[in-house]
Amino acid sequence: MSTLYVDTINEKTSGNGVQIPGHVVQVITYTDTSIGGFQTSSTTYVTSSEMPAATITPKFSNSKILIQAMIGMQNDETGQIENTIYRTTGGVATDLSNSNTYGLAFKGVGTGTFWTECSITWTDSPNTTNAVEYKWYSKAESPVSVTPLHVATAVSMTLMEIAQ
Repeated sequence: MSTLYVDTINEKTSGNGVQIPGHVVQVITYTDTSIGGFQTSSTTYVTSSEMPAATITPKFSNSKILIQAMIGMQNDETGQIENTIYRTTGGVATDLSNSNTYGLAFKGVGTGTFWTECSITWTDSPNTTNAVEYKWYSKAESPVSVTPLHVATAVSMTLMEIAQ
């Protein structure tokens, strides 16, 4: 058995990168703590400039992208909020939940007000080396007003490219 010790690994040809399966190639983080809030009664997924979003340009076309996103939600109604992440590449937006019931994350409520942190963790295979934007979308299950993003809460999104 042999042991290999190195101080530095450099790519042989500039721009090709070092691809080690299972390792994190790059990390993109978006955080905002000065949110103005977002309210909707739409029963189709909508977003706003306040919702977390981040863009990554994968170095390898076969990489996986691990998405970790979080928002603080509030609701004063008897509605239910459904959440998902959309991937946009080449101008085409795709719902990563594939329109499954309740999206990728779900929070139901009874009567009264609730505040909670809602998070989504998802692994995507965009199969591209072009820029890919991931953005949080929400909708009301029925046409009552819901607040998927509470004023003065923090939002965050972290994207990790994982080599295959």
